[in-house]
Amino acid sequence: MLIWRRRELENYFLEPSYLSQSKFFNGDKEQLSKEVLKLANEQIYMDAANQVINELRERLRDTKIKHFKKPAEFVNRASALNQLRCVKEFKTIPSMVTSQLEAEKLERSLDEQLNKMTGGEAALAFGRGNWLSLIDGKRITQKIFGNKKMFKVRDGNDSDIKGPERVRQIAKDLLLQPNQPSDFIELKKLIEARMK
Repeated sequence: MLIWRRRELENYFLEPSYLSQSKFFNGDKEQLSKEVLKLANEQIYMDAANQVINELRERLRDTKIKHFKKPAEFVNRASALNQLRCVKEFKTIPSMVTSQLEAEKLERSLDEQLNKMTGGEAALAFGRGNWLSLIDGKRITQKIFGNKKMFKVRDGNDSDIKGPERVRQIAKDLLLQPNQPSDFIELKKLIEARMK
């Protein structure tokens, strides 16, 4: 059985040592690390709240609870907890499962997710916590790849490539690099073995 270790494929593209291998990378590795951390810090509370919703969805199978989408509404733990307490779908859930939604349980679940992601520290750091695996990697990757100061992606006419094509070009280049994250190597071996 194949177990995906990170939330999304894009989470691998958040590692500065891997990102800086791209032929399109035109920045400073230290600045790249700071930018990834800045963007991750901007959405860590929203992503932790969304993880709480994922847990609730698992426990309350038939309940449709929407994920949050605006990191600006999640500036700290208190705002994340407030957003969780105000989810309108929670008000329509039958009373026999409302015990799952008690304020203390929501708070405990949010704290567990934050501790898991941050390693118990206020500020994110590489090598501490599981944020690199659990955070919404797509959102950050698009912003990093879209940064023209860090990545120069040009077409045949020397015009800057934008949007999804830019993201595709950088990702494709990274996937062709000789040094890959160990998970990628394992995944490739599993796929090759199954194709034989």
